[in-house]
Amino acid sequence: MKKIFLLIYLYLIFGGNISLAQDFPLWKYTPQDGLAQSQVLSYLKDSRGIIWVGTYGGLSRFDGEHFTNYTVKDGLLGSTITQILEDSNGYLWLQCRELGFVRFDGKNFEQFPLDETAKYWSRLILLKNGELIVSWGKEVLRFNGKSFEKHPRYKFSNPSGSIFYLKESNQLFFEDNNHNFFQETSKGIVPVKDLNGWVNQGITFNDVIVFESKPINEMIRYFIFDGYSLKPFLKISSKQKEVINTFKYDFIFSHEGKVYLIKAESKKIDIVGHNLVLIDIIDQGSDNKKLAWLPTEKGLVRLTKRGFRQFSESQVPNCWSVVQDKDKQFYFSNYSLSLQKYDGTKIEKVPNELYRNVINRTYRQLNIKDFADQKSSNYWYFKPIRSANNDLWFPSNHGMLRLRDNKWTLFSSPTGEKLVFSQAYDTLRGKIIGTSIGTVFSLNIAKPNQLEFLQDTNAILFKGLILCAAVSPKGEYWLGGKCIGRYNPETKRYRYYKYAADGSKLRKMLGLTYDWEKRLWAYDFTGGVYVYNEKKDSFDRVFKSYFNTAVSFVEQIDHRHLAFGNSTGIHILDLSIFKKNGNGFVQVFNHHNGYNGIEPNQLGSYRDFDGNIWITSGTILSKMIPSELDYSLQPLKIHVLAIGGERYPFIKQTQVYELPNQQNSTTFTLESIGDNKPFRSLYSFRIKGFINEWSEWQEQNKIMVNNLPNGEHIIEFRTRMGNLSTSSSSVMAINIRVNAPFYKSPDFYKYATITFFLLMVVILIIATRSIRLSRKLVSQSQKIGEQEHKVRFLQVQTIQAQMNPHFTFNVLGTLQHLILNNETQKASENLLKLSTLIRNYLEASLLTDNKNGSLFSHEIQLSREVELLKMYIEFEQLQYVDRFEYEISLDGKLNTENYRVPPLILQPFVENAIKHGLLYKSPSEKGMLLIRFISLNEDTLICTIEDNGVGRTEANRIQTRSLKKYKSRGTELVKRRVDILNEMGYDITITVDDGITGGTVVTIQIGYK
Repeated sequence: MKKIFLLIYLYLIFGGNISLAQDFPLWKYTPQDGLAQSQVLSYLKDSRGIIWVGTYGGLSRFDGEHFTNYTVKDGLLGSTITQILEDSNGYLWLQCRELGFVRFDGKNFEQFPLDETAKYWSRLILLKNGELIVSWGKEVLRFNGKSFEKHPRYKFSNPSGSIFYLKESNQLFFEDNNHNFFQETSKGIVPVKDLNGWVNQGITFNDVIVFESKPINEMIRYFIFDGYSLKPFLKISSKQKEVINTFKYDFIFSHEGKVYLIKAESKKIDIVGHNLVLIDIIDQGSDNKKLAWLPTEKGLVRLTKRGFRQFSESQVPNCWSVVQDKDKQFYFSNYSLSLQKYDGTKIEKVPNELYRNVINRTYRQLNIKDFADQKSSNYWYFKPIRSANNDLWFPSNHGMLRLRDNKWTLFSSPTGEKLVFSQAYDTLRGKIIGTSIGTVFSLNIAKPNQLEFLQDTNAILFKGLILCAAVSPKGEYWLGGKCIGRYNPETKRYRYYKYAADGSKLRKMLGLTYDWEKRLWAYDFTGGVYVYNEKKDSFDRVFKSYFNTAVSFVEQIDHRHLAFGNSTGIHILDLSIFKKNGNGFVQVFNHHNGYNGIEPNQLGSYRDFDGNIWITSGTILSKMIPSELDYSLQPLKIHVLAIGGERYPFIKQTQVYELPNQQNSTTFTLESIGDNKPFRSLYSFRIKGFINEWSEWQEQNKIMVNNLPNGEHIIEFRTRMGNLSTSSSSVMAINIRVNAPFYKSPDFYKYATITFFLLMVVILIIATRSIRLSRKLVSQSQKIGEQEHKVRFLQVQTIQAQMNPHFTFNVLGTLQHLILNNETQKASENLLKLSTLIRNYLEASLLTDNKNGSLFSHEIQLSREVELLKMYIEFEQLQYVDRFEYEISLDGKLNTENYRVPPLILQPFVENAIKHGLLYKSPSEKGMLLIRFISLNEDTLICTIEDNGVGRTEANRIQTRSLKKYKSRGTELVKRRVDILNEMGYDITITVDDGITGGTVVTIQIGYK
C-alpha cells in the first residue's frame, strides 16, 4: 500500500510523462561574453545566419563567436529592444518598445518614431505580400516605404493589442485590449468567438498558433489553432504536466523556474534547464531540430536538443570511469567519492561500507598492514570491465574489486604494489590485465586467486607507472608508459618500441586502443597519435600538426567514425577519408555545439549496450548519442563588417566601393557567420590581378590591405574553422576603387629611385657638356683679355668649390633618408628644390663664361643672388637639422630688382660662416646666421654676413686638429677674383672682424670706380 501511495505522489509531483534522465546541454552567454545586457527580450536568426539579440541594454549581433553591440549612440530610438524582424528585402526591423521602430541595413539606423503615449501595441507583422503592419493604440498602421500610416482596411473601436498571422494560409487575427479576437475575411472583419476572453498569450509557428490560457485553478492549458479549429495540446501546473495531443514542432516552455522541451510528435516532456525563466513562449521547433536559442532573464542560452546529454557535477561528482552491468545499470567511479549506480531514472550511492569492509577484511587475511578509510576506499582508477560472466571489475588503489551478484571481493597483491591503474580484458584466455607502478599482472577470472606477474624489471617500461594496456585480436598484450611494450603470453617475451618510424620518441603513452578494423592506435601526453604498422612492425605517426595537447582517449562510434578526446573537444575522424589521405577529421564537439565537458579524462570513454558513448571529464559526465549526431559541417558565411572603421551594409551594397580621402590602404573587419563553430574562425584573402594567391590563414578578423595601385580591384575573402579538413565557406568579393596621389603609389619608391639616378645622369651630362663648351670657347677666344680669362677661370673654380662632392652627397643622402622613412611628400618637394638650385648655379656658371658683351653685362639681379643664398642655406639646414637658424634682411630703401651684382661673390662667405663657425659650436647650442643688405647710394651696396659661431681663433685651432676630407677654397678664389674685378673697374672691399659677443662678421662693399 505504501508503494502505491508513493507512486501516486510521484505522479502528482512530476506528471506521468516527465523524463528524469540526464540534462540537455545548455550554454549561457552573458555580458561577460560580450552580450549587451543579461535580460534577453527578443532574438532572431536572420537569412544571413546572424543571430540578433534584443535586451534592455541595446542590440547585440552574434556570429557564433563574437558579439557586436549597438546602443542609442549608434542610432537606436531606445535601449529596450522588444522585437526583431527581417523583412522581404533583408532589412532588420527593431521595435524599441513604445518609442517606435528602427530599420537597420548593417550600416545605418533609420528611425521611425511613433506615438509614445499609446498603451497598447503589437509586434510588427510581415505579410506574405511583403507588407509590414502593426497595431499601435487604436490604429493599425502599415509601412508605405517611407513612414507608417493608418491602414485603410483595419479599424477597431477598442485599442488593438496583438496581431497573429498564419503565413501559409494568409490569415490575420486581431486581439483587442478586452481579449476579443477578430479575423479578416472576404466579408470584412468578423469576431472569432472561440478565442474570446480566455487567451493570455500566443506564438505563431508558421502555419499554426499556440495559445496559452489564463490560469484556472493554477492550471495553464495550451491549445493549437490552425486558423479554423482549436485542439488541446498541453496542460501544466505545479503538480501535473501532461501532453494531450502531439505537436508537429518542438515546443519549449518554462514553468516555475524550469525549462521544458517537448520534441515533435512526442508526448514526453524533458526538463532541459533549471533556474531559468523564459521571457516568452518561443518559436524554436519550426526550423531547427538540433539547436535552440532561449531568451532568458539570465542571458542568451543555447540548447543542444540532440546528440548529447549530461550529468552536472552536483549529480555525478569527479567521475573517472563508467561501466554497465548485465541489467543495463551504470556504475560511476567517482575518485575519492562513493560509487554511484544509475538505472536510467535515478542515481543512488553504492554504500561505501559494502566494499570498504571487504577491503579491510582481505588486508587482514593477507597480513597486509594497511587500512582503508572512507576516502581511500574510493580511490578508483581507469577502465572498469564487465567480463563474459557479467562480473564487474573495478581498478582501485587497493587492487581489483569484483562485483558479482551484489557481492564484493578484493584481489590484491600480498607483497609489492597494490594499485591497479588501468585494465584490459583478454577474452581468449578469460583474464583481466592490470597495470601498476613498475608491474603488470594478469588475473584468471576462473581462478581469481592466481595472480601472474608479467614485469621485465630491467626494461625502461617498468621504471615507472604503466598507464594503459590493450589486448590484440591475437591475444598479445600491449602496454604503454615510458615506451610501448608488446608481450606474448605464449613465449612470455617482450618486444619494446621506443621510437616511431619517423624518429619520434614513444614516451608518456596515455592510451592504447584497437578499433573495429583491428587497427591499434597509440596516443601520448604531447598530442602525438600513432598507428601500428604490422607489416613493418613499427608505429607510424599520424596527424602531426593536428593535436597540440594530449589525446586522452580513442573510441569507436560506428563502422565509419572514431572519437578522439582532447582538451579542445571530441574530434570525429572519418575512417574512409583517413584511409585515403591520412587525414579525415570532419567534426569537433565542444561547448560551442553540445559537449560541455572541460578536458575529457584519460581513458575516459565507455561504450554502452545501446552504442552510446559515455565521456568523463574534469567537470561533467556526458553521454554522446551517435544516432542523433550530425557529422556534417554547414559552410560558413563570411561578411565584411566594416571597411576602415566604417560599418559596411549587408544589403544594397554598392557595386564599387571607393576608398575615401585618396587612400590606397585600408582595413577590412570580417565576421565568420555560423552557429556550429567548435574552433575559432580563420580568415584569408586575395586581390585578383595584384595578389592572385590566397594569403596565409590568420585568426585575426582584421585584414590589412596596403599600397594598392590606382584603379579598381576585386578583393575576395574566405573563412574556415580551425584546421578541420571539411570546413568550408562561401567566398565574398568586394570591388573597390583607389584614386590616390602618385606619391602613395606602391611603385613610387621604385620610380623615385629611377628618377633620382636619371637626374644625376642629366646633371653629369650637362656638367660635362658645360666643361667641354667652356674649353672650346677658351681655345677659340684668343681676343679676350688675360684678366677676363682669369675671372672666368676663378668663377668656374668657385662653382666647383660651391658644388663640392661632399655637399652634394650629403644632400642626396638626406633625400634618400626621407624616402625610406615614407616622408614622400617632403622628399618630393626637396628633390624639386635641388634641381632648381643646380639649374641656377649652372646658369650662373654659363653667364660668367659667356664671351659676348662687357664684364658688367655678366652681372645678375640682387633678388636672384638672395634667392640662391636662401636655397643654399636651406639645403645646409636639411643636412644639419636644428643646428642653426638664419635671417636675411634687406634695407627698406633697397630695390632688389634694380641692383645688379657680380654673381657668386657672397656664397663662399656664407658657407664659411656655417661650416667653420656655426657647426663648430656644441650641438646643444643653436647657431644664428644674419645676412644684411644695405644701400649707401644707387651704385654702392653693403652686405654683412654675421654668425655667432666659435670665432676665427677657435676655428683655426679646430681645423689644425681635424682630418678634413675636403678643403674649401671658395673664399680664397673669391678674393683673387675681387682683385681682378677691381682692376677692371669695380670697387669691392672685403673686411673680416670678430663679433662683439663672439663669432665673425664679414663686410662686403660692392661699388664702381
